[in-house]
Amino acid sequence: MYMMKGMTRGEFDVYELRDDEFGLYDLRITTVHLDTSLPLICNHPEGSFFELSGENLSLPDGGTIPIYPLAAVLPILPAKQRMNPSNDWIETDAHVRCPDPCCGGAFHIERTGVTVFRNSEVSGAIGGPNDNRRNAP
Repeated sequence: MYMMKGMTRGEFDVYELRDDEFGLYDLRITTVHLDTSLPLICNHPEGSFFELSGENLSLPDGGTIPIYPLAAVLPILPAKQRMNPSNDWIETDAHVRCPDPCCGGAFHIERTGVTVFRNSEVSGAIGGPNDNRRNAP
């Protein structure tokens, strides 16, 4: 298990990253009724949510989420966790539609905090047991 530092966005703004550290945004993904001309027909009621902190996805106690809408939003989440240029579309777009074309639901992605990692603890590529540079010519 590796060490992570969780902090608010304000705390991260003044935090000085060490050489080996990087930050990822923590996310809260909440169901919204984006297209009210369509009913919410999938099993993700408005206001239901899950959170992503680092690589760990969590649901509130007893919460569930159907796999098909989850499959639609999952590919976007790593990009939303990254710190990108302010004009990148991933910085301005915050909704992912439910994949069912008859459902008016969508997922609102909100950045709630930051988790700081040490690269040497989460990657074997640099200095770890799987460092391929040892075998490089």
